[in-house]
Amino acid sequence: MTGEVREYDRSLRIPVRSEWQLAHIERFWNAERSHYLLPYVTKKNALAFLLDRELSLKHYVNYKVVRKIKLHEDCVAFEGFFDTLFFPLADCQLAIVERSGEKTFQRTFDYHLVETKYARVYRYAYKIELTMAELSDYLKQLDQSNELSLDLFFIGHLVGTDAPLKFRIGNPRFITNYTMRGELALKDSAKKQWLSLVPYFTIKGLNLSFTFNAYQEDAYAYFRTCLKSS
Repeated sequence: MTGEVREYDRSLRIPVRSEWQLAHIERFWNAERSHYLLPYVTKKNALAFLLDRELSLKHYVNYKVVRKIKLHEDCVAFEGFFDTLFFPLADCQLAIVERSGEKTFQRTFDYHLVETKYARVYRYAYKIELTMAELSDYLKQLDQSNELSLDLFFIGHLVGTDAPLKFRIGNPRFITNYTMRGELALKDSAKKQWLSLVPYFTIKGLNLSFTFNAYQEDAYAYFRTCLKSS
């Protein structure tokens, strides 16, 4: 920005324990806008550039965990935290994405910054409650002839950079994964059926997802009766 030019034959390391600030870490184009350089900070605190390539959507995510989850028939509540590296959040939303599909549910959620002992790590604690009532319109748009998987994401942006942020919600504590049992259900009287969401953590990445199904009202009522009597 000052017009000064310097040459380096080694990685330019950013001193993590010193006071510094990064701003305008955004892509810049050539005059014809046919190529661009995207500056970013590597995991080893070095300044680097990508040529005509996008940064991984989870590059600046350091750690995540689901600490608690409570499941009822009409809602699910879960809480945890995640860390971002080098840059604080500018904004963040919850997204439920139909796997191999196009339909997405998106909303804001409550989160706040908490202090850590690590330099340049921004930790955000969150609490989210999802109700079947607020998901009703979204679920009724989905294909109800087959079982579907719905994946949960955090999406947003970081201050001082134009790199988008998108990563899965997951990594439960052992007791959280072990004790999570149950189902969310909503009666769709217009179609005489029940809409069902069963939360689970994926085997490979331990990410939070839902299995979605629609059941005929009479068949599901019989199933619920048998379940209560067992």
